Amino acid sequence: MTADTSFSRFRLGGVALLAAAAAAIGVLWAFQRAGVAREAAHLRANEEAGPRVRVARVGGGGDTGALELNGDALPWESTTLYAKASGFLREIRVDKGTRVAKGQVLAVIESSEVNTDARALKADAENKRRYAERLKKLSQDGVISSRDLEDAEAAARIAEEKLASQKALQGYLTVTAPFAGVITQRFADPGALIQNAGSSTSAQPVVALAHVERLRVTFYLDQAVAARVKPGQAVTVRPIDRPDLTRQVTVARFSGALDPRTRTRLAEADLDNRDGAFVPGGAVIVGLALPREANRLEIPSEAVLTRGDKTFAAVVGPDQRLVVRPVALGEDNGSRVRVLQGLQAGDRVVLNPPVTLKDGDRVQPVDVKG
Repeated sequence: MTADTSFSRFRLGGVALLAAAAAAIGVLWAFQRAGVAREAAHLRANEEAGPRVRVARVGGGGDTGALELNGDALPWESTTLYAKASGFLREIRVDKGTRVAKGQVLAVIESSEVNTDARALKADAENKRRYAERLKKLSQDGVISSRDLEDAEAAARIAEEKLASQKALQGYLTVTAPFAGVITQRFADPGALIQNAGSSTSAQPVVALAHVERLRVTFYLDQAVAARVKPGQAVTVRPIDRPDLTRQVTVARFSGALDPRTRTRLAEADLDNRDGAFVPGGAVIVGLALPREANRLEIPSEAVLTRGDKTFAAVVGPDQRLVVRPVALGEDNGSRVRVLQGLQAGDRVVLNPPVTLKDGDRVQPVDVKG
């Protein structure tokens, strides 16, 4: 075999190898181009279909509705005690936290003027009564006229009434408990000048008293639920910071009407607190279970759009396009809100819709429970 023949064969083999490589590159490029085209088509299809959004169905949400409201656990009775007679505080027998019985003496006020006036009025009343008795005997003997006797009797009665009034004022020098309870505040110390609360706008209180073994649990019902809560309905009460302490009580009474400013109705429940578990004056959570009305509709709170003072919901139509509808809403328990107008059962509403979406946009809905 000559050198020329070998070179020719080598050259032909190289050409064939280059041709095969070129063909392979062409095939690879064709496949890659087809893949890019498919990817581009897929991206275009996704873009045309719109973004993926989470949707929930408009529904009723069950047979009963749980409602939690903020309330207050207030003393059954509470009052601030003032003196009805002016004088110096001679002694105060209680302090903050002291438990007292009804009628117990809490403080004593010293007033020399009141006592002096009482002694003078007593002497005057006794003198006028003795004088009237003497005239009565003289009248029986015909010595004086009946008119003189009547005048003396009237003067004696007036003097006795003045004495009774002064004795009542003397009684005001002693401050007593109008009901059993605990002293919650003490405002004065012995030696303080106490003004008559009936004649002075700057009168100083003596003590504050509260009955804390029984509490009034007060809470406010929105207009939408006020008519559905009845006296005797069971409610739960717990301190706002004690989820482990829950008491079952019943609704005892309501205010006569809604507050025209807040459109809420005051409700009260009575709570036995003889064990002192609840701190009087503390904030509580009141739980109610309300029967739902027929045809009641609810949506998750995440589906509510607020624009200015109006509320909307983004609904996905059969063509997968958004329709932003105005809605009227009722009570909201934090997770679900009642729909009064604007939606129908089974409508798909978008949860947390992106701000970029607008009416008529196409979307890809993804159903979620609730």
